Amino acid sequence: MTTTISVNGPDGVTLARSSGIRLVHNDSQALVLRGQQPATRHGQPASNAPPAIPGGPAGTLAVQISESQLSQGAIHVQVVESHQSHRLPTHSEVPIGRDLRLTAIGGVGEMGHNGGNGEHGLDGVDGMPASQGSDATNGTNGGDGGVAGRGSNGADGGSGGDIHIIVDESSTHLLMSVSWDLKGGIGGRAGHHGNPGEGGTGGKGGMGWQWEEIVGYKYFCTDNCIKADAYVPTSALARVGSQLNAGRSHASASTMAMMAPLRARAVSGNNLERFIAQAAVAYNAVRTPRTDPGACKCGGGSGNCAGCDMKPIRHNFKRAPGLNGKDGELGASMTTPLTKGLRGANGTTTIAVQHIDGTIQRYTSAWALELVSFEVEDDNADGTFEPGEYVHIRRVTVRNVGGMPSPTVPIPVSLADHSDQFEEVSAEDGGVAYLPTSIPATGEASMEGSFKVRIKPNTIFSSTGTRFSERGWFQIRADMPWLEKRMPSFELRKEIDISYPCGFGDFDHLCTVAQSATSKITYKVQNFGNQPIGETNVSTERSPRAMEVSISMPHVFGHLVASTTGVDASRIDEAVGLIRPRDTITMQQQFRVLQNAENHKHFLVTFDLYLEAPEQQHIDMRDMVLVERRVVRLQVSSMYMRTPNAKVLLITNPKTTERESQAIQDFIQASLRMEVDLCNIHQNGGLLYLPEATAMSELEETDSILHTYRNKSIIFLNNAFNFVDCGERTSAQLCHSTWLKALATNNSSAFFIGTPKDSGFESKLRQSVLSIPYKCENGLKHVEQSRIFASPELFVEAVIQERKLGVLSTGLSAIMVKEKKWYHGRHPRAEREATMLTTYLNNHLPNERFVVTHDDMGHLLVSTGLPHRHSFRSIDSEIALQPVTHTNPTLGRLDRYSKFMIIATIPFHKRVDMMWRGVTASTSVSQAIQLSILLDLQGQIDNLQNSRSKKLLRIARDDVEDANTIVTIHIPFVADLLNHGNAKVSALPPLAVIHIFQWLLASARRIQRHRNLENIIILLLRSRPSTIQLLASPDFTAGISTNDPDKLLDQTSELTQTPLFILQKGQTSSRDVVPQTELLSPPQWDAIVAEIEEDRKRIADDMAMAKRELGKMVMEPVTSPTNSALELA
Repeated sequence: MTTTISVNGPDGVTLARSSGIRLVHNDSQALVLRGQQPATRHGQPASNAPPAIPGGPAGTLAVQISESQLSQGAIHVQVVESHQSHRLPTHSEVPIGRDLRLTAIGGVGEMGHNGGNGEHGLDGVDGMPASQGSDATNGTNGGDGGVAGRGSNGADGGSGGDIHIIVDESSTHLLMSVSWDLKGGIGGRAGHHGNPGEGGTGGKGGMGWQWEEIVGYKYFCTDNCIKADAYVPTSALARVGSQLNAGRSHASASTMAMMAPLRARAVSGNNLERFIAQAAVAYNAVRTPRTDPGACKCGGGSGNCAGCDMKPIRHNFKRAPGLNGKDGELGASMTTPLTKGLRGANGTTTIAVQHIDGTIQRYTSAWALELVSFEVEDDNADGTFEPGEYVHIRRVTVRNVGGMPSPTVPIPVSLADHSDQFEEVSAEDGGVAYLPTSIPATGEASMEGSFKVRIKPNTIFSSTGTRFSERGWFQIRADMPWLEKRMPSFELRKEIDISYPCGFGDFDHLCTVAQSATSKITYKVQNFGNQPIGETNVSTERSPRAMEVSISMPHVFGHLVASTTGVDASRIDEAVGLIRPRDTITMQQQFRVLQNAENHKHFLVTFDLYLEAPEQQHIDMRDMVLVERRVVRLQVSSMYMRTPNAKVLLITNPKTTERESQAIQDFIQASLRMEVDLCNIHQNGGLLYLPEATAMSELEETDSILHTYRNKSIIFLNNAFNFVDCGERTSAQLCHSTWLKALATNNSSAFFIGTPKDSGFESKLRQSVLSIPYKCENGLKHVEQSRIFASPELFVEAVIQERKLGVLSTGLSAIMVKEKKWYHGRHPRAEREATMLTTYLNNHLPNERFVVTHDDMGHLLVSTGLPHRHSFRSIDSEIALQPVTHTNPTLGRLDRYSKFMIIATIPFHKRVDMMWRGVTASTSVSQAIQLSILLDLQGQIDNLQNSRSKKLLRIARDDVEDANTIVTIHIPFVADLLNHGNAKVSALPPLAVIHIFQWLLASARRIQRHRNLENIIILLLRSRPSTIQLLASPDFTAGISTNDPDKLLDQTSELTQTPLFILQKGQTSSRDVVPQTELLSPPQWDAIVAEIEEDRKRIADDMAMAKRELGKMVMEPVTSPTNSALELA
């Protein structure tokens, strides 16, 4: 809002109107008659535009300003002198909040005018058409267009006027609300030249004429021609006469051509008769009909006779059309450039300052202050700006960029009102300071002293585990006294980092703590400032700001142990000792987990760091501010203890939830009726029995807790977790391949749940199955003499003997290659022999797995791997829990897929025993056991199909013992099924076992190779008292015919409610990783040995690290007289 006093000059348009000047538009007129004489056909020229009128000059204005005596904050304006057409008021009041604007702007020049458009030329007259007697006339030319009118330039603007401001020295601050404008008037925009007239269209020429005219006659002889008396006819004449008598249409071609009219001949002027005569001569025709006396020329006469035939000769004549007239020319254009008017000259300003001593100082511009810089300092000088602290603004520097000294009145400076992180401090408390006065033009000055602002307290607490930090900014403002107006050019923004001078550092603790164990959490508290903080024991020193850590944990899991008294409590406040500037101290807190704390439950220990507020509001107590909160997540785990009757070992980790652990245990105990051992791999420090066994040489098979589990199931929760300070690990990565091999030799099986994709699990399985003990170059040295064979046949016979006796040997063997002639070379033969041996073993022992190579001497090395009956399984999905129900409101139940995989992990002979004895808790469990058995049988039959040996299943006729040996060696799962103790009694097998036999016979009938398998199974069924009657049963035989062995996966998908693609792609087994006997080159053989040794060393290092961490974190129990009471409470 402004109050304006002006002496502006008049605009050129206004001057033109007031002087009576008017523009007259002389339009070009059409063709007119003057003095009864036709005017020219050319267009008339256009009129030129008149010149534009320039703007008038601005006047002169002299005012005196002062503080109003009528209204607070208003400005009194007295017009001392003014030169202008209208009279201005002598006295004016500018209310508070409004600005005074003085203007002496020159008038705006009039815009240039446009020239007229030239008149169009008249069109030409069309010519007359031609006739037989006269030619066509030409059209006349069109008239030229008129000349374009000339436009005019824009007029110049008027010059600016003069403004004089008179003010007392004590009132120069009022100039902040005064502005003036003395610029010259704007020049008028240039006009435009007119458009030239267009030329008239030329007249069209008269049309031509064409007609036909008889130019003469032609005579032809006939049979009637008159002959002379002495004329003797000739044959030629006779022929001519006969042709003529034939008719006129039979005239010769030359005669017809002469009679045809010629093309039209052009005629001009009055010479038509001459052209007709010329045409007659051209045709040898007579102009008028005539008959010569006497005989005809054909009869000896000299001319035609009365008997001749006459025909007229016709010819076409034409007269050319007239020419068209030319179009008129375009009128002449104006090409002179037109320019806009010039801006008028600016006026002048004079500021006359009256001093107290009566002298007057004149200036051409007012003062103008701008903020250059300012500095901020925190109140307690610790170098950090924390919430609730005062901030001092010092050394505010301003620059006078105007042309006169700044005001003599003090200008207050304070915090700008649009700061989100800062709040003002009252003037009484130091929230205001004043800028320097009378700063000369172009000079700088800095403020004396300082003023304070306060950082707003932190009302929104940062998320747990995050240190508070915020980027804050603020601006300062200067307000002019009397005017109560904020000064411009104070837009400098200062940004500072708001944070606390202290915070938590690193935390060190175990992720899993055993029940009834006492552990500790070590943590650091850091001082980020330049002043000491914390409590000191020296009373003479100045007490720094106090700090304390408040620690709490749920009482249902355990208690905190006070460092001073040793008393247990669920919440403890620990004072923080003195921390020097930029230093760190380490603190620790012990806690004890209750014996009855829920296993695999997670609980939180909360650490709150408090700091004494920077400004204390109470004298009798300290105000503390919450600075940071950290939460330590811990897991309760039972101490691992071997249970004699346990059939399953469940290995968990810190990420295992209590619901997952309990759901697995409930299923195994309630549905499978088996006891479960629990081992938290993190809390136990790995899979070793003795924490002391950490050296590489001590990592033997017997050191692992897995070694004592024979005929058991081991379930690994194999998701990744942080293992002490070793980084991220999985349970499989903490299990050496030799331990898994020991599991297999003990007839135990392993199931890994939630295996990550890139965890190296397949490599671990490969190492376990192949089980290569030594490098290739040293292999022969470690082969026992009894295991060196002369041929592959002897080696296979030895393996068969071991399997008959139930011996599982996984040692190293050698086969000697026959010596060759020296000129045949060595290694190519060894490679061929190794390839042939691999094929031979796959054909003769399809359900065994070996790895074959050759050494530098050409000997074949064979490492006996784990047979296919020993399998390790893994799924990439983690444990899934079904939604809770009203019957099971606290713990989720396992999904069907997880249940099925756990059942499939039970050793095969154990599942067979459960089927024969019928010890299952539900139908679904029985179905799962049956399906898992069939899937394993299908795997061994598929391996059998890969063998190309025709004699593999050959037996002596009706030799039961021979048949039993065959299945024991080549299909051991079938042997387990048929050699069960209940098969030797006369009672019929359970229905589930009967279904398995039906599927087995149906599958044997469908195989392409080794079709003798069906006869072997039938022979064995007839030899068992429990199954001898089945073969004679029609129902049993019908069940074989209707059984479809290829539907196992579909049945499994339906039972587990799992899509087929998950069953096919979401599992990994040792059979998938090592499907058959493999041939390795010596470098590949050595690479596996190196991987096994490297894995052994890494696990040893991890165990050593776990031992150190457990030693530091697991404390001796602290006795307290209140411990038992608290636990009972």
